[in-house]
Amino acid sequence: MLVGGCMSYEPARLAEGPAPSPVMPLDPLVGPGEWRARYRVWSGLPRTVPGGLSRRLMGTIIALEGPPRMFRKTDSDRMLLTEEQREDANTLARRRAPWFSDGLARFEGEGPGAFVFVSPSINRGIKPGDARGASLFFKFISGTERGRQPSVSTPSGDVTPGGVLVDLQRTWFSYADAEVGTPARGLIVLLPGLFGTPEPTIDAIAGSLRAEGWCVLRMLAQPSRFSERREFRIDPTDPAQGIAAVSAVLGDRAVECAYAVEAALVYVMSQRPALADRPRVVMGLSAGAMVLPTVVARQPDAFDAAILIAGGVDFMSIALRSSYAGWVDALRFVWLGAAPSEVQRREAIALYRSTSPLDPVRTAAVLRSLPTLMIHARSDTAVPADLGDELWELAGRPERWTFAGGHEWLFIFLPGYTDRMISWLRDAAGERRSAGRVTAPARPMLPIGGAQ
Repeated sequence: MLVGGCMSYEPARLAEGPAPSPVMPLDPLVGPGEWRARYRVWSGLPRTVPGGLSRRLMGTIIALEGPPRMFRKTDSDRMLLTEEQREDANTLARRRAPWFSDGLARFEGEGPGAFVFVSPSINRGIKPGDARGASLFFKFISGTERGRQPSVSTPSGDVTPGGVLVDLQRTWFSYADAEVGTPARGLIVLLPGLFGTPEPTIDAIAGSLRAEGWCVLRMLAQPSRFSERREFRIDPTDPAQGIAAVSAVLGDRAVECAYAVEAALVYVMSQRPALADRPRVVMGLSAGAMVLPTVVARQPDAFDAAILIAGGVDFMSIALRSSYAGWVDALRFVWLGAAPSEVQRREAIALYRSTSPLDPVRTAAVLRSLPTLMIHARSDTAVPADLGDELWELAGRPERWTFAGGHEWLFIFLPGYTDRMISWLRDAAGERRSAGRVTAPARPMLPIGGAQ
């Protein structure tokens, strides 16, 4: 029996082949049509930067002069937020690709529940965010078209021109070099939990990584609309229409994470070209681990190893079952008529899975070709533990460390295992980069804090 703080070790089982999964994985390759397009703009990067003029990048990058600050709901902050939205909309309009000229555009900012930062350029008279040792700060801005607004005639005979409607979205990043005097070993792309949490744990891990020579590209929080409040109305007797909306929204949120990371890597490589030939690892915690497979599926050759901490598959099931659902209040499911029976609920979930190619139910299979470490809490209710087990199965049963206790216990004890994570990724990423082989180290991990 495990006790709080203890961990069991499961080596990778690549030699046996993937074990049968409770849900048969679909084709792991996400078709080009599944990557939902964005309002096409210039990336903001010079033509001399590799990828700077690529039409593949789905937004634009703006460098910041210092750390942004999390938005707080005060009257003064609301004014700053509105000002920043206006500036970012103007940036998208100016950087619109000329070959996509379509007249006027109306930009809409994020709605209730969105999580945003205030950039230092307009953060007048207010204490800036914590730099946390970072030397670069920037944001990725994208727009999603949602139809056109027709021209409207006023009673006076004037005409308000129509145009395309574009939903604005932003993602903030920081980048920190390895500690001074430490040779750069490689780059870690760090995807946090929801709202950038747990900050103390992430700070501790990032500090340890930098001390060991790893540079850290940190998503400060998921894209701004990731937690935007949405309500879905589902008829249990005919759920197709409601589930289609769920699949579109949740898939789009994972896609935006992938687009933001893709552009962020291009930007960081333009600022630190010496990192181009160094190992690159992606690490996700909680919500960051949930979207990590989709981030990797966008550019599967970009990473040499992956670490997923407290992740899971099936965004809809997580939203319905998570013990954090009431606190986050991002997704609301309204069942029309009578409450669904257990059979109807299972059918709705099955329909979601079959129509969601960007959920890790499908994209987790991309991890089978990548050295992968999963860290798991046996009694997790925030990201239900059985959905974490399923992620492990679909990823081909890679190496896994399993902790007793729940979500919070895992992150309390996690910093004590940072050295072991660093040792694992050094071997996994280095071996992948130097030999091109898909292997993972099989080194027993001893528990900390008691016996198994």
